[in-house]
Amino acid sequence: MEALSASYKTHLDQLKEAIQHSELLELYLESETEELYKQMIEAFEPHIFELYSLVADKSPLQLVALETALLDPGFEGLFLPRILGYAVLRAEIDQNFKYKRPHDHFKNILNTICDSANFDFIKMRIGQTVQVGFAFSSDIWLTNLLDHLSNKRVKTFLNAQKVDKFRDLQHRKALYDSYRKQFKNQNFLTAEFPKNISELKVLGSSLIKFLEYRAYWKFDNTSILPQIDQLISIESLHADPDFLEIMMITGMFYDVSDNSRKTISGIFDKLRKGEDAFDSKYFQHLLQLYRSDVEITPRSR
Repeated sequence: MEALSASYKTHLDQLKEAIQHSELLELYLESETEELYKQMIEAFEPHIFELYSLVADKSPLQLVALETALLDPGFEGLFLPRILGYAVLRAEIDQNFKYKRPHDHFKNILNTICDSANFDFIKMRIGQTVQVGFAFSSDIWLTNLLDHLSNKRVKTFLNAQKVDKFRDLQHRKALYDSYRKQFKNQNFLTAEFPKNISELKVLGSSLIKFLEYRAYWKFDNTSILPQIDQLISIESLHADPDFLEIMMITGMFYDVSDNSRKTISGIFDKLRKGEDAFDSKYFQHLLQLYRSDVEITPRSR
């Protein structure tokens, strides 16, 4: 992940200043009515979404930094329901539709919402999202989250989002399929690039998903090329079977440096000569790519 660049931060600060100096906020603070909060949503969230879309398209490795910056109370909870949904869907799930790892980013956003002075209006927009996040989380994770809450009103709301039927795998899958459709055309994926074998085992599958997605939509990937080149240069990863698919995707769909292309070519040559089952593994990965949404052109091959 990367820190938020100065230009994005300046833009974000300007949006926060506009919110804090707006007549709408002044009127809302006087009456605290739902109607005025809805007007604030209509007035400012499109501008936040415009910035978010720019970062997602051009600088996806800065998305978590942007979402963290939006937790600032100066934004009055605006756009938090959206990034809560992004966080819920972005995290990696296993075959049982459970999160593979504890989801700290989801927890941080949700805690910010729970602590917000505008919680009563924000909660009207996050019920299903919280149900999805809770359904995919472990019982231990949920217990720890709820035990740290002292506000009874907030705790009552969250407890109501623990739906018993989502303990069943088929219901969780149906929930996921239905919820995901709401975000079908929205770009919110990001990734962490591993620096060693241990991190590759944890982060590899989500990185592959991210790289395939960016290739399919043909985004401007200039900002992530340095990270890809750095990843390819880590010699300790070269012999790992999980790295083969990453090399194939980056070599076929990304404009990596000449040094990286030479490195990839050298690794493939070494694997072909030293591993009898290499061709079988290579074509198995290639077949998976053909079955995915990524467009494989003669140039890619």
